Amino acid sequence: MNSIQIKAIGNFLQYYETDLNYIREFQNFKKGTIELSLYKDKVPNGFYKFLIEFRIIRNIPSGTSKELLIETQNWVKNNNADNVDLFVEKLLGNDISRKKRLVSLASKVLFLNNPWKIIPMDVQTRKSLDLTENNYTEYQKRIKKFKEDHSNQIKECLKFVEKATQSVHSNFVDIPNIDVICENRMIDKILWVKGVKMF
Repeated sequence: MNSIQIKAIGNFLQYYETDLNYIREFQNFKKGTIELSLYKDKVPNGFYKFLIEFRIIRNIPSGTSKELLIETQNWVKNNNADNVDLFVEKLLGNDISRKKRLVSLASKVLFLNNPWKIIPMDVQTRKSLDLTENNYTEYQKRIKKFKEDHSNQIKECLKFVEKATQSVHSNFVDIPNIDVICENRMIDKILWVKGVKMF
């Protein structure tokens, strides 16, 4: 096991349960079991805290987190809910974006809606995949290739944390196909650690 794997495992173990809590709260909000006013900033794993923890609150003007949540809530109801690049274009049309392409923010927010398919993108993960353009569709293609090329490395990391993840998963029986999320979160951590090392 190399140093990138070791650091990725440490990062994964530190944040995985919190990630699942954020996912669960968004899914409950989407189902209507949590009101928007509560989910925005009054529940322990609400939207505002997610924006802070995932370091994207700084990308939007102060006081616009509710507007972003409403935009997200409306977006995930349509047939293009997983299309990060289209969501970026939608955000460009209002004041939230400050006329910037918020691909990282869009990917992180839509990750809450579909963590089985969407792996968040940021500067570090892009760097690790040698991606210069700020485009999520291309990012997904490179992630697919990364998974194929580093399959054994990913499996090794997942095997190492297996007992810990089984324990965590016992508290999230309401989240289906959780093993897919687990793998995606590990891939994200490997890419992030690799990207940080390259800076």
